Amino acid sequence: MEIPKKKNTEIFETLFDGLEGIRRSVPQAIIQSGPLDPGNLTLKQLDCVKIVDEWEEESGLTLKELAYQLKITPASASSMVDKLVRQGMFQRVQNPEDRRQVHIKLTKEGRRHIDSFISSLDQYIDTLCEQIPAELLEAADQFGQFIEAYNKNHSNNQ
Repeated sequence: MEIPKKKNTEIFETLFDGLEGIRRSVPQAIIQSGPLDPGNLTLKQLDCVKIVDEWEEESGLTLKELAYQLKITPASASSMVDKLVRQGMFQRVQNPEDRRQVHIKLTKEGRRHIDSFISSLDQYIDTLCEQIPAELLEAADQFGQFIEAYNKNHSNNQ
């Protein structure tokens, strides 16, 4: 009996669902594994810290920009930032060019926390990749390169 070949849409659905599951579970697995002191952060707060870190080289980001990145309302983002400021993770910095505008930035404690998370994430992914056959990792790398090129082309055409 021949195994039926999956339709392309089924392959992509399986791939994207699997990647989304990994994306959601990895941070929680790292926190539960113990090497990272989560500092009582929720996963959404951890996402918030990661986003602020990504914008750190810029001038920081505003509350409105953060809310957009997190896909939450500005009021929810403000509440989350208030908590993270109280925990010593963030600071609010007034824009010297426009005093009405406030940017969210990492503190030294926030930097320590994100560096610890990234280190734990790297270790976790290395352990995960050790369980994946080399030819499958190579195929995943090639597929990733294809997706990057496709996205670059697609974004340039819009």
